[in-house]
Amino acid sequence: MQQEQAYDNKSPPESSSQSANNNDSSDSEIAYEATEMSNQIPDYLTEEFITEGQNFLLRNGPRAFLSKYYIEDKLHPASILCILDQDVPAAYWSIDAQDLMPIVLSTISDIFHRRQKLQQYNTPEDAAELINNARNIIVLTGAGVSTSLGIPDFRSDTGIYTKLAQLGLSEPQDVFDLSTFLIDPSIFYTFAKDVLPTTESFSPTHLFLKVLDDHHKLLTNYTQNIDNLEVNTGLSREKIVQCHGSFATATCMKCKKKVPGAQLYDYIRKGEVAYCKNPDCGTTPVGSKRQFSVTTGSSDEDDAEIAPGVMKPDITFFGEKLPDEFEDRFEKRDINMCDLLICIGTSLKVAPVSEIVRMLPSSVPQIYINRQPCRHYQFDITLLGNCDDVVAHLCHLLGWELNHPMLKSLEFQDEIIEIDDGDFESSSSVDATSSDDEPNEIGSDTGNDKENTTGNNVTSITLLQEKTSLSFHNHSTENSDPTL
Repeated sequence: MQQEQAYDNKSPPESSSQSANNNDSSDSEIAYEATEMSNQIPDYLTEEFITEGQNFLLRNGPRAFLSKYYIEDKLHPASILCILDQDVPAAYWSIDAQDLMPIVLSTISDIFHRRQKLQQYNTPEDAAELINNARNIIVLTGAGVSTSLGIPDFRSDTGIYTKLAQLGLSEPQDVFDLSTFLIDPSIFYTFAKDVLPTTESFSPTHLFLKVLDDHHKLLTNYTQNIDNLEVNTGLSREKIVQCHGSFATATCMKCKKKVPGAQLYDYIRKGEVAYCKNPDCGTTPVGSKRQFSVTTGSSDEDDAEIAPGVMKPDITFFGEKLPDEFEDRFEKRDINMCDLLICIGTSLKVAPVSEIVRMLPSSVPQIYINRQPCRHYQFDITLLGNCDDVVAHLCHLLGWELNHPMLKSLEFQDEIIEIDDGDFESSSSVDATSSDDEPNEIGSDTGNDKENTTGNNVTSITLLQEKTSLSFHNHSTENSDPTL
């Protein structure tokens, strides 16, 4: 029998027995317990509800998870994807439940069968020892390594997508969508200034990459960032794979001429579409505002032959293939050489780059550094806090110098204080003081971040620098159902 598609944005759906009584549904029919809903995430999908759902999956297996949340609680598949910590486009809420289920089943399988934690690695000291012993480290970086320079990330509450949504874009990702650019490049050029690099500086985390290379430990930095700031540290371009491209170069969509990206910067800052200046590509069409074809520069057939093409920065849009270097280098070399993976400042929600975590041999240790925990991958050591502070602490433990003007002097204490927290089986904190009078505020006001995780054995260490926090989590789960 065809499923009804109704779901609630006020409270969790009723249990299956309640729904059966109210709707006289047969056992084979799934009826969602509400009516129409907008493109907003339901209110009941709180952090607590999501964490509870992820823990239920890992402890009870896919069958029990689907039985509870899809059959009994009658959650729409889009809500289930939210529980699984996936980015859910607004359109998913209006798609028939049956059409989304293949995506849900695939996601459940990936999460449940993910790599298991290596139990011998748990602490920041373990992380430092892993780095010290490694010779071929892959570092996967995201927007979090640049935020201390004032460059916004994409998915946080203050990130690019949130800002674009506040400006009225129903699908903020469309700004970086190739099909949208092909129809109207002015949308991209209107907002591109918000992600255009405005500095030639680099953060302490960028410098950490150079320090790793100086100690002959860096195999490759796979960066998802388009700001091109890694090279400002002096790190060789041969050590960097720019998975999503960068503003360093730009290409004409018509004649394919490539130019330095800096030639577009003034246009981007003004919010104006940049056209190719190659004489063989045509001349700028005369006229007022119009809908453009990026290959002809004009929608007017009379101008089509003489109009220049639109210039596109060589950043990878949604709908574009990643640079060949990404696949060639990782699959043909790095996957077999890597002896340690460090992920820094990334939510790991954009494939295929995020798949690096899954594709590496399970015996390769993995470290995660970010402000928020990652729930859809199982890392051996998770260090939560400002990326710059975390790498500074690791360098402190390694006895390495990380000389950067943004860093403040830290004095570390060894006192461990036990904290009782219902979210954790065990928890402890390590105090530290700063020699600088001004607080470097990241994390919570108290500096004691207590994050829910998908593990059922969690150890949390919080390093306090006034209002600064650094935490690590030791995840361990026991799976009871090995199959879907």
